[in-house]
Amino acid sequence: MRFTQFRPILLEGGNMFIGTTSFDQAVVPQVLKILNNALSGARLKVTPVGSGASPVAGKISNDFDVMTDEDAVKAFFKTDDAKEARRKLAEYIRNLGFQTAQSGIIVHVLVPVNNMGVQADIMVTPQADTIAKFHTHNIPQGSPFKGKNKVLTIAALAKSKGYLFSPWQGLFKRTPDGKKGEMVSNDIETVAKILLGNSATAADLGSVESILKKLPKNEADNLLTNLRADPNWEEAK
Repeated sequence: MRFTQFRPILLEGGNMFIGTTSFDQAVVPQVLKILNNALSGARLKVTPVGSGASPVAGKISNDFDVMTDEDAVKAFFKTDDAKEARRKLAEYIRNLGFQTAQSGIIVHVLVPVNNMGVQADIMVTPQADTIAKFHTHNIPQGSPFKGKNKVLTIAALAKSKGYLFSPWQGLFKRTPDGKKGEMVSNDIETVAKILLGNSATAADLGSVESILKKLPKNEADNLLTNLRADPNWEEAK
């Protein structure tokens, strides 16, 4: 069955399809099942990230972010080129009857569920299962901060300690000219201990609040002040 009632278009707010709608996270398990069933023939799977990794019934989202492993995609489609692998993945999903679109490393898929059009954003990235943990958040109820803020906080904290953090690769030593040096670790437990101390765990990197709580107060205050001066920083009023 082909779903043709929606057509792709880039809209403000990140929506790639006319007909997409905000949705209750209660439907996330259904959307995840549809995606993984669709990809099973390609021996691929997706891992939820962001708020969709721990969905809460009653909480509203605009899209559903997932990751899939770049090497697995390249292997199935028999190509060494990541861009070509993403193109073929989008084509493969489209041939199953779904609307698809592409931007950067993301293959966008319109997933019909419960008479709605839910936009799923499949990020095709190396070592997806490992890297996905950096994009799994535990944002407190009522927090003014989002997952984007958490990633910026980790990056700023890493910089203050002489490292460079890439949310797509892990923690690196920072060269004198501010570029990536030697890889330190892409294991989130190890990164937590390096940045927050030996008693830290991955859970301490789950939100802006948990990161700041683990730091001495003066360091936490200075870090947040500097972050709020960053033009990329946005928080709810």
